Amino acid sequence: MDAISFAKNFTANFKKQKLVEGNNSGKKEDRISHLPDAMLHHILSFLPTKYAVGTSELSKRWRHLWASVPNLDFDDTLKHSKSSNSERDINNFMNFVDRVLHLHDLPNIHKFSLKCLYTDDESRINAWISTALKRKVQDIFLDLKPRLSPFSY
Repeated sequence: MDAISFAKNFTANFKKQKLVEGNNSGKKEDRISHLPDAMLHHILSFLPTKYAVGTSELSKRWRHLWASVPNLDFDDTLKHSKSSNSERDINNFMNFVDRVLHLHDLPNIHKFSLKCLYTDDESRINAWISTALKRKVQDIFLDLKPRLSPFSY
């Protein structure tokens, strides 16, 4: 499931659960909109980063909330199988991580988790780790797996 689909499902399910009837007026209220940004940042910090970024599609208020989440969790291993680790998918993931780290606006990162298939471009992975360290990361988790060759020998 991509980030935009997740955000749409998240909102649809949330609205089904959280819309309540007003006081006999028939008016419905969206309670999540009344939560302070700090609470929303806390909630988003439990999501994988691609889903947190996907919530930016929900409304203008949500557009930049993900950029202040203290936890960054990048996991590209879920969608890959032995037959699906295309160069394009890996490059898309690497570009996504680059962009998130560029747009992330907190001076400190609490948790940085990186699970991915690595390619010959080790300099980008080193740059990500360096960025996390410069932002005084408190908890770092790395799970780097070699990309399997699509060719059989």
